Amino acid sequence: MDLDNLKKVWNENQIELPSVSDDKILSILKGKGKTALYKLYIWELIGAIIFLPLIIAPFIHNKFFILFQYSKFSQYFLMSFCILGFLWQLYKILILKKVDLKNNSIIMSYKYICRYKLCINIEVFVSLLFISVFMISFFYPLSGSIPDEKRYLIYIIVSVWFVIMLALMWLVYKKFYRKQIRKIEESIMEIQDFEKDN
Repeated sequence: MDLDNLKKVWNENQIELPSVSDDKILSILKGKGKTALYKLYIWELIGAIIFLPLIIAPFIHNKFFILFQYSKFSQYFLMSFCILGFLWQLYKILILKKVDLKNNSIIMSYKYICRYKLCINIEVFVSLLFISVFMISFFYPLSGSIPDEKRYLIYIIVSVWFVIMLALMWLVYKKFYRKQIRKIEESIMEIQDFEKDN
């Protein structure tokens, strides 16, 4: 069989593959980032909703747990934190709404993602500070009412709670937030590379 016959057989047996347009590829890339953006948006919305009932949590707690009362400081500290936390969640939601991969330029979307990423870094720092101050302000007054030989229990409880809170924070911020932000950033970079090539 010579070369001409091979070409003829090849052309006869070649199956027509559907072509993917550049617009379709760009749409797929934007959709990948949009999914991660939607997950972050829902998560922030849930966070805002959770903060509202926590504002009255100290009053409910003090009504049912007579021996373990919130001090006035820890009561108002938690309430203030919840109000500020609610407003902070709304601010982050507004930033996420400005990230529009389909209609905004890549630079604008990347700018808002960087701003959101900065908000998350600030949130981690403030959350660690809040947990520390709140735990001390809640448990320190209780330690005075416990006999010296059983006071070590308070220290163990505080330490365990602190470790649990740190583990939860690590899980949420590292495994969820960072993962979703990375997906959006990768999508933005892929879109940018694709637009440069075309």
